[in-house]
Amino acid sequence: MIRRVLAAAAAISAIGGLALASQGGAGTNDHGTESFACGDNGEISWGPTTLWPPNHKNRNILITYTDNDTPAKSVMLTVTGNLHNEVITDTDPSTPDEEENGTGNTPFTTDSTPPAPGSGEGSVTVVAQARAERSGHKNDQGGRVYEFDYDATSEDGDGCSSDAAVAGDGILICVPHDMRGGGTCNIEQQAPTQKPTPPAPPSIEGAPAPDTSQVIDQSTTEIQASLEPVTSLLGG
Repeated sequence: MIRRVLAAAAAISAIGGLALASQGGAGTNDHGTESFACGDNGEISWGPTTLWPPNHKNRNILITYTDNDTPAKSVMLTVTGNLHNEVITDTDPSTPDEEENGTGNTPFTTDSTPPAPGSGEGSVTVVAQARAERSGHKNDQGGRVYEFDYDATSEDGDGCSSDAAVAGDGILICVPHDMRGGGTCNIEQQAPTQKPTPPAPPSIEGAPAPDTSQVIDQSTTEIQASLEPVTSLLGG
C-alpha cells in the first residue's frame, strides 16, 4: 500500500469537535466495526469499516481509544491520513501522481481527512472522513483501502501505535469493488505496536525500615547533656 501523509491543505476543519458532515445519503449501507487491545488495559475501536455504495460521498469514521484503568487516566489519540491504494505514484517529481480510473472521481488529495488530535478522561473519540469511492477496475485488494495511522497514549505512558512503515497495522477502511461474497477487501489487519508497560509503583509492604540509630544516638547525647548540671549539684 502506498503510504503518504496527506498535505495539511487537504484537511477539513471540525466544527464543534465531532461535527464533521457525513453525506452518505439514503440507501447507505456502511457497516462493520473493528477493535483490538491497546496497551496493558486499553482498546482501539473504529467503524464503519466498510463503505457502500460508492456514491462519491464523504463518510464519518469514528475512532475511539479507551483506557480501562481505575481511576480513569487522561488519554490522547492522534490520527494521521495516507493516500489510498488506488493512487499511482510517480518517481518523477516533475509529474503529478494520479488515480486509477479517475474519471468522475474526486481529487485523490481530498478522499480522506484525518481528525484533529483528541483527549479525554478514560476515553476519547475522534472523527475521520473517507470517501465512498473506488476504481471500476478490480485490483488485488478487491477495492479501495484507506489506512489511517494513529498514536494512542495514556498519562502513564501506556498505549499503542501503528507504524507508518508497515502496511496494514493502521485503521483500515474498505470500499469494495462490488458486494459479491459480502463485499470485502483483501486486507489483513496487523497487530499494533504496544508501548512498554509502565513500571509499577514501589510497594510499601516489605519496604526496608528507616535507619533510626542516628536519631536515637543524638537523643541520648542530648539527654545526658541536660542532666549534667543536676548530677553536679548532687555531687555525682
